Amino acid sequence: MDTGNDYRILVIEDAFSRLGEILRLKRFRFQFKHYKDAQEQLEQAKRALTTIKYCYLEPDAIMNMPEFQEFQICTNGIEQMITDEIKAANYKPDNPKDLWVIKELEYALSIFRDFVRRIQLPPYAGSALDTFSAQVTRVEKHPEFDKLFICRATNTKHIWNIVTNIPSIQKDKNYAVVHLPPSMFGSVVSDAMFVASQPILEEPGTLLKLTGPLLNSVNSQVFALLKK
Repeated sequence: MDTGNDYRILVIEDAFSRLGEILRLKRFRFQFKHYKDAQEQLEQAKRALTTIKYCYLEPDAIMNMPEFQEFQICTNGIEQMITDEIKAANYKPDNPKDLWVIKELEYALSIFRDFVRRIQLPPYAGSALDTFSAQVTRVEKHPEFDKLFICRATNTKHIWNIVTNIPSIQKDKNYAVVHLPPSMFGSVVSDAMFVASQPILEEPGTLLKLTGPLLNSVNSQVFALLKK
């Protein structure tokens, strides 16, 4: 497998940069005591991923590499450190800027967390991101942009805020959604995107198999993500 150019690994490297920036600039608005420890764990995870990136092995062999286990241990440790501090502080962001930081954190951690599952998927660019069914629970006009809508959707485990220009999105319908790094639309943070305008039958939370137009749409999001 051409791991050196594998989009799943390239997207993890991008997530490293995103989390690294948060830690380097100490952007959490709660008393986080472990910036140094988290940065050290992140550097260790980066070194492990570099070895994986240039191993050119198949997925089964990659998952048996000690560096793969090291990557998991380090990234799980970072997630545990941060989530424990957030819970201890009972922290909830109260403005769009601080919410963006938390959504950026959540995105990076989800990319690390699901590497085991993604490495076993077909090596499409779209396999680097999570695409799933989510039920829309609210649709409203964006207060600052006439042609945009703010939608709330759930995959049963998480509530997503999605800013879209698709006028046909309907409440109580299920749609294909991809988890993306957060974007600001005026004062509203969007942390996912509809990748098709038509409702789907799959139950909320179902991870979607990427084929045809759906695969093309998610592939294009990965390409755009890595260009930034």
